[in-house]
Amino acid sequence: MEKQCCEKIYDKLNWNGYQCSKKAIVERNGKSYCKVHDPEYIKTKDRKREEKYRKESCKCGHHFAYGWYEYCPICGLKREFNQLLK
Repeated sequence: MEKQCCEKIYDKLNWNGYQCSKKAIVERNGKSYCKVHDPEYIKTKDRKREEKYRKESCKCGHHFAYGWYEYCPICGLKREFNQLLK
């Protein structure tokens, strides 16, 4: 018998939630997870998302939500593309 993912999914229609119906691919800490709910996969996605966010931010920490800013509205520095926040 194939194992099923152990994650519980909540949506707008089902307040109590239901178990993920996908087949488990990996087992971590005694629990079975599909690829989408695998904790390591989630950490990798979050790290990549954070890196992208930082590349689009100013050195002062302001995030450029829109691409038309040439200067940072907070500190006034000229916007440099692909800069990393350190």
